[in-house]
Amino acid sequence: TIDALLGVATLDQHEESLRQAAVADRIVITKSDLTDEATIAKLEAELKAINQTGRITRAVKGVVEPDLLLSVGIDRARVAPEVVDRWLGPAEDEHDHHGDHDHDSEHTHGHTHNIVTFTLWFDKPFKRSTFERCVELLTSLRGADLLRVKGLVNVEDEAGPVVIQGVQHLFHPPVTLAEWPSAEKRTRLVFITRAIPRETIANLFAAVTALG
Repeated sequence: TIDALLGVATLDQHEESLRQAAVADRIVITKSDLTDEATIAKLEAELKAINQTGRITRAVKGVVEPDLLLSVGIDRARVAPEVVDRWLGPAEDEHDHHGDHDHDSEHTHGHTHNIVTFTLWFDKPFKRSTFERCVELLTSLRGADLLRVKGLVNVEDEAGPVVIQGVQHLFHPPVTLAEWPSAEKRTRLVFITRAIPRETIANLFAAVTALG
């Protein structure tokens, strides 16, 4: 939750508040009935710049839809495709191909306060051991600045995608979905980082994958 009137100043002055806003799946703007529309719009713009995948809503006189706060994340094998879409957020870059290199189609699509959000796409399925090495190396080198990772991984010999969710050094146990939620079966990883550019992570994955 974030205060409608004081939210922008809070984000500017408190690093922990900024980090929480960056990694949240849901953000509720409280006290929206106690300030003007321009102030709330400025806060919403700031939040969207910090966190492009989080869902933002306003609580009016303390009221918010319960469903917004329930069933956040993916923790079971069978979920509706729209649940996966909401969790991952917009996929502006999914059809932007440039040849056969896995990470050429990835673009940074937002940054503020030194926080960067981007999506990596990989055409080829991963060996499970290779993907685990990528994550282990990334967290060991830059875990403190790895604010959030979430995505679907195409793993060899799996019928459905493997759901990945992590914050800094801590990753939840992976869940394998029973089937892909759409015809798109490329690996899609959303990163929210503090001053880690897209190219750094893309190059790490490429190097580890090349080693097999």
